[in-house]
Amino acid sequence: MKYCVYCHTNKENGKKYIGVTSQKPENRWRKGNGYKNNAYFFRAISVCGWDSFYHDIIESDLTKEDAELLEIKLIKEYDTRNPNKGYNIESGGNLNKEISESTKSKISNALKGHPCSEQTREKISESQKGKESKQKGVKRTPEQIQRNRISHIGQKAWNKGRSWTSEEKAKMG
Repeated sequence: MKYCVYCHTNKENGKKYIGVTSQKPENRWRKGNGYKNNAYFFRAISVCGWDSFYHDIIESDLTKEDAELLEIKLIKEYDTRNPNKGYNIESGGNLNKEISESTKSKISNALKGHPCSEQTREKISESQKGKESKQKGVKRTPEQIQRNRISHIGQKAWNKGRSWTSEEKAKMG
């Protein structure tokens, strides 16, 4: 597999982002959407626009090791980890990097959500006691109706864009 090293340079302030990819660069970049995992660089793209950057291929047809070494060298040479000079978060050379235990722990905690205290769990339990399951004919309070409306804001309607057969139209008529 062949790799290339590339550089994005902000036309206004000269800040750079150095990267490496085994993909076709345009597929990796996706007009800036390929950088959502780098909040700092992605924010700059969102504010300035993708066309406010020069996009240069530094070198291509490299082995993985050569590409990573060149990326590390360029990040260090241009000091692109310095927020005043660039957008790189890491020092480079980490295409198949192992995730540290602390990062794994942070990801795990974020996916679990926030644990409830015993007092909160008791409140939730008390609020649910005596409530019937959602069945046809069960009356909902105005607060429940409002919460349901709010939870569905922005969702596509189940019938939006659906084509109706003439039989279905007749039934509805």
